[in-house]
Amino acid sequence: MAKHIVSFVAFTILAGIAVLLSHGAAMAQTDGAGTLDNIQRAMDMYHQAQQDYQAVQNGQIPEAIAEKIRSRNQQVTMEQARTEAQSSLQDANQDLENQRVQALARESGKSEAEVQAMRQSGMGWGRMARDLGVHPSALGIGNAKAVKTKTKAAPKNKKAKGNNGGSKGKGKGKGKK
Repeated sequence: MAKHIVSFVAFTILAGIAVLLSHGAAMAQTDGAGTLDNIQRAMDMYHQAQQDYQAVQNGQIPEAIAEKIRSRNQQVTMEQARTEAQSSLQDANQDLENQRVQALARESGKSEAEVQAMRQSGMGWGRMARDLGVHPSALGIGNAKAVKTKTKAAPKNKKAKGNNGGSKGKGKGKGKK
């Protein structure tokens, strides 16, 4: 009887450890996905702020900028829009930087201060990731290039249209004289 109780207790402890380990692994996966989501969100906000800033530079006032100015009970003028667009762009850039610093620190095991010091020394994100042993995808790097590639509709070489790229097929290939 005592043998069965010891076996039951040992089994229960092992089962508990297995549950804790699987929960920890699930939390780590969620945390990594959450970090990428935060970086993507910050990147989207940065791109929107860039577009708004460009619109203001071109003499237009985007609705998002006008709404921010109105929320402070101020009159919407081009000067106010320029100031707000510049401030929004700086804030979005800082948020993106912070998200990337946090991601690098988390992935590399370094402190945020150490990662920030590397950035302030002039290192780029890719170099920092390489030096810290972190894949650049952890920073959301490389996604923009894929998106730009997907949006291109026209082929680069318009001349090539089937039938060997428009050639007559009289090359000097193997077995031809």
